[in-house]
Amino acid sequence: MSLASYPTYQRVPAEWIGQVPSGWQVRRIGQLFEQRNEKVSDKDYPPLSVTKKGVVPQMQHVAKTDDNDNRKLVLAGDFVINSRSDRKGSSGLSNLDGSVSLINTVLRPKGEIILEFAHYLLRSYAFQEEFYRMGNGLVADLWTTNFGAMKVISVPLPPRGEQQQIVAYLDAETTQIDMLIDRKRRFIELLTEKALAIAAHAVTKGISRCNDIAADAPAWLGQVPSNWRTARIAELFQEIVRPADPNLPVLAVSIHDGVSDKELSVAAFEDDEG
Repeated sequence: MSLASYPTYQRVPAEWIGQVPSGWQVRRIGQLFEQRNEKVSDKDYPPLSVTKKGVVPQMQHVAKTDDNDNRKLVLAGDFVINSRSDRKGSSGLSNLDGSVSLINTVLRPKGEIILEFAHYLLRSYAFQEEFYRMGNGLVADLWTTNFGAMKVISVPLPPRGEQQQIVAYLDAETTQIDMLIDRKRRFIELLTEKALAIAAHAVTKGISRCNDIAADAPAWLGQVPSNWRTARIAELFQEIVRPADPNLPVLAVSIHDGVSDKELSVAAFEDDEG
């Protein structure tokens, strides 16, 4: 997608930004946000999850901490980042009051940046990479960027009116894209249903056009071609239990991929610790 260029640009010291339109400012995170560190209990403030879809009521399948009385307060209008998963896009503007686990960074805007603009800016891929670069850890899944490191990151800041225009544009564009994704997803679901129906018919009814059908098949099969026979699963398969071999790769079993050595899709476990 091609967007119109501004008449002039200015280079800025922050390498991840490069240049911004003339008239824009560049500010550090610490100038635009302050950290909210109030400790609360999830008995008083309901637990929230910080996911790729933003901040939502805590989901049942996510990993949870046992320290229910030692959580961070989140108020509507705060921006929350899962400091161990932001490279996955686990962050967002909260529309809810609640609490999150201590691994999350809770930011309270100081007022110079519009909340919705901050939501798009801090969830952008380029910012996520810069946020990750400023962190430290042993491996990616144990990587943390704390507020002390984060607050020195420079970000672009358009004039307030232009922030509003950018938000309105992105809202419209993302709504349109989401609609197209939903249509494509439904189309894929229909194609998947068709493929399953064809497969089910082929393996239970055959692919011959012959009308010679036997009627004595098990109830779940209905009818099968007359030259077929039916057999119990135990006649065709036997269960094998082998000790695990630590030298072999770990396999995953899913309804989408069958048996594979791929990691389970993040969509199956929509995200992280609450």
